[in-house]
Amino acid sequence: MALYRRGKTWWMNFWFDGIHVQKSTKCKNKRDAETIERAYQTQLAKGEVGIEPKREVPTFKQAVKDFLAFLKVEHTNKPNTFRRYENDANVLLRFFGDVQMNKITVDTVEKFKIWRSNQKGEKTKRKLEPATINHEIYFLKMLFKRLIESDILVKNPASKVKCFAVENEMTRTLSLDEQRLYLLACSQPLQDIAVLMIETGMRPSEVLNLRCQDIHLKNGFLQVREGKTKSARRKIPLSQQAYKVLDFRLSKETDLLFPNQTINMLSHYHQKAVKRSGIAACRLYDLRHTFATLHIENGTDVVTLAALLGHKDLKTIMRYAHPSEQHKQDAIQRMEKRWAKAG
Repeated sequence: MALYRRGKTWWMNFWFDGIHVQKSTKCKNKRDAETIERAYQTQLAKGEVGIEPKREVPTFKQAVKDFLAFLKVEHTNKPNTFRRYENDANVLLRFFGDVQMNKITVDTVEKFKIWRSNQKGEKTKRKLEPATINHEIYFLKMLFKRLIESDILVKNPASKVKCFAVENEMTRTLSLDEQRLYLLACSQPLQDIAVLMIETGMRPSEVLNLRCQDIHLKNGFLQVREGKTKSARRKIPLSQQAYKVLDFRLSKETDLLFPNQTINMLSHYHQKAVKRSGIAACRLYDLRHTFATLHIENGTDVVTLAALLGHKDLKTIMRYAHPSEQHKQDAIQRMEKRWAKAG
């Protein structure tokens, strides 16, 4: 009996009638894996099952084509997510082309990482963000995982490649004056999307996925129906500004409130608006951070804020909410006044 561990899963590895059998038990517990292997060898000996012929290893181009077809079905209701995967695939295809999947090594993936880090964005003409390259490597890891689950490959060279370190903590929030300047510089539909992000704290992708059926103006809320967790699927009360934007968008009589828009397009429009407005550099996602910070500064408790943002972990709020220097100074002065009265 021969078992070995690959990641968290145990694989069987033995010879039967001169044929090498290397197959996942799909078990994370070794005892369960041993039971699976014994049963499988017994079935082979009795002729109840046969050894499947080894499947042909596809080229990278063919593997990507098949994987995208799978992802398109999996993300039918998330067109923006699928477009992001398509963009990742197109970049990877330029580097790996028609090479066979089993010829790709850890070294090959590392070379892609170096090659990509020396490139610039097609639209921005600036050095690529580490998070962009990390997402492409993540796609590569998913592709190999899919082939391993299909018993076509046994190794995932991308799993041994470290992604770039990304600074997750964000301290950039927009002041009220910056918000005004920025919104005035925005073209449509970015202006309406930006207002919704500032007024509701929604993620860019959540705004783009909004449909008419998600808006309940009479009851004063919108509904986020999709999300990775139960907390992400939530109802958000509407401010007056959010109400006005949604009322206008509903008059367009389209299913999606913002059709034919992608995250990449919004980011491009956003950078142009920032430049025109003259405010300090910021990311589109900073509008969500701004929402969180303003709520913290105005006394919203963290439990309520977590519910509005769609987080189940309260610790995550600390990455989003960053009180301004003036707000911190005011807090100290309030405490001083309180102590003075007590004295």
